[in-house]
Amino acid sequence: MIDGHSPQHPEPASAGDFAFVAGRRNSAPLATAALTVALVIPVLRLVFTAISASVLAARDFPMVSVVAVVEGIVVFLLAVAALVLGAIVLARRRNGRARAGAAIGIAAVALWNIVVGLINGALLEAFLG
Repeated sequence: MIDGHSPQHPEPASAGDFAFVAGRRNSAPLATAALTVALVIPVLRLVFTAISASVLAARDFPMVSVVAVVEGIVVFLLAVAALVLGAIVLARRRNGRARAGAAIGIAAVALWNIVVGLINGALLEAFLG
């Protein structure tokens, strides 16, 4: 109780105490970019799922393949971009490594989903062909 406030009842924080947080620049813009690109992937997956459902409801079966191919290409490009940006951040050993790691993880899962989808399509074609 040196300054009149006990440890159980500290002095309330003022708006000035948090000014450094609000005015602080992003210390790792590349890491933020990597995570942002990676987080777009699941959102696009949901959008493409809704598009596929509406195309299936319209019984436009050839268009389902077109939607799947477009989805695969867009997700692949975004995943590679997130992977590269995340790897650059990790190679530089600077701030933002957690965001870069999360971006790499999300991108790796997206790429794995594409590979599994291609294998699944190939197996279906081989056995049901």
